[in-house]
Amino acid sequence: MHGESRQHDRDLVSDRPGRGWANAGGDARHAMDPPTDPVAHERERFAHSLAERLKQAFGKKLFEHLVIVAEPAFLGELRRALDRDVAQRVSAEVNSNIVRLEDLEALRSHLPDFLY
Repeated sequence: MHGESRQHDRDLVSDRPGRGWANAGGDARHAMDPPTDPVAHERERFAHSLAERLKQAFGKKLFEHLVIVAEPAFLGELRRALDRDVAQRVSAEVNSNIVRLEDLEALRSHLPDFLY
């Protein structure tokens, strides 16, 4: 589990958003939005880190086939980050968030039969 991707925006950024003027001649101020969503940025960063580790493991011939189980947003990010050779080794994907499942039967209900 990657804890940073589960944190709130306020826990990932070091500062409050900047303030700006509503218009050049006015006196109204407003908060400026950060250029990127911190949670999405952390998800992307983790996906690239994981994709690099999978590429290295594939280069060392540590796996021939890969089954990916991930929540929908992360699965999409990981797909984009995977090396072409690694992506070709993906034999199945499970588009489900199972991180917090503790009951074995609940977990199995989300996975294809061939995994257990």
